[in-house]
This record gives sequence, structure tokens and C-alpha cells, in this order.
Amino acid sequence: MVQLHALVEQGHGTDLQEFFRRISGKDVAEAREIADEDYKYWAFISYSHQDAAWGDWVHRTLENYRVPANLVGRETSSGVVPKRVFPIFRDREELGAASELTDEISAALESSRFLVVICSVASAQSHWVGEEIKRFKSMYGSQRVLCII
Repeated sequence: MVQLHALVEQGHGTDLQEFFRRISGKDVAEAREIADEDYKYWAFISYSHQDAAWGDWVHRTLENYRVPANLVGRETSSGVVPKRVFPIFRDREELGAASELTDEISAALESSRFLVVICSVASAQSHWVGEEIKRFKSMYGSQRVLCII
């Protein structure tokens, strides 16, 4: 994650460009499936609340990222590439002692094109990050799970 942050801070943004190429580079069958479905969010960010600063940074960076002009308007596996990928869902509440994912979290996972997981020691140990990944994969498989390390 530090490398991604450093590249963006230096104005390179190549990792974010690769992220958007990956979002738009799915096979044709999945392309139609993703484009045809109605999604409220481009992505759901899953992270440990111990990594809240990273969650905030990734959320803000993705929503404010300007997609390269040569990609905007292209028909892709995720539909037509917009100028900005907005909105991105990020839960700001601690789930704490809850025994299962809240209805809001479940609905947001279901209405997201992609799951972006901020991978860290804390997220690897987080019950809730694991539950979000399991839920998303049960609906859409692993092809639409993107990891930030």
C-alpha cells in the first residue's frame, strides 16, 4: 500500500491505472453479466477499522481518480467507462459484537460491482473482513475481488 500511495503522491498513478484496466478487462461473458446488472456502487472497500486511515485514503483516491481519457467512453466488461468511478462504498462503523453482517453491509455488498480488500495484518485477523469476502464471493465469485497490498 505504501508503494501505491507513494506513486500517486509523486503523480505517477500507474497502479491506479492498472486497477482501472483490470476493472475493465474482464472476459466477454462476464462483461455482459456485470454491465447488465444494476449496481449502486462501483466497489465496496473491505478493511479492518484499525486501517481506517488507509480506508479513507483508498476511498477518497478512487472516487477522485480521473480515468485516463483514452479509456473514458469505452465499452468494457463493466459497462461504459465513466470519467470517474463513483460511488464507492466504505463502511465507517465498527461492527463490534454483532453476530452477522448488518443489512446495510449485505445490501452494499450485493449492489457493488467489485470488492476491494485492503490487505494488512489487521484485516487478515478481522472476522468482519473475512465475512465480507465470503459473502461477496458467494454472490459473484473471486474474479471481481481486487486486493490492495
